[in-house]
Amino acid sequence: MLGVLGVDSDNLSHNTKNTKEVKKEATLLCLEIENLRLQAIIGILDFERTTPQALLIDAKIFYYYDGKFLDYARIVEFIKNDLVSEKYGLVEELLLSLSAKLKAEFSEIHKLHLCAKKPDILESCIVGASLWKEF
Repeated sequence: MLGVLGVDSDNLSHNTKNTKEVKKEATLLCLEIENLRLQAIIGILDFERTTPQALLIDAKIFYYYDGKFLDYARIVEFIKNDLVSEKYGLVEELLLSLSAKLKAEFSEIHKLHLCAKKPDILESCIVGASLWKEF
């Protein structure tokens, strides 16, 4: 039956139903990366701008799994390449930039939690920052 604007409303209803069924079949999963340790230029102090230091990265990457998966090895390599090639000042800048780059490279990402820590900068504790982002 043709409805408003000459659209077959029976078919439209059926297509909408199929779309909902596909979303129901997809499951929100969280890919986790813990304690990714690397050496990078990070910081605003003079010595931090010239000498690489230890950086720890944790990530929780949420995506809808429907049979297609996110390749965690590719994601880890992407993060490592970015952090080694960029020379971030503030940890906050790193988090904002990396989250945008991850979403651009891996469009399936629905939500993201990133944490960047500098384990060797203070003797008495590990400092860092984290970001939650929903796309």
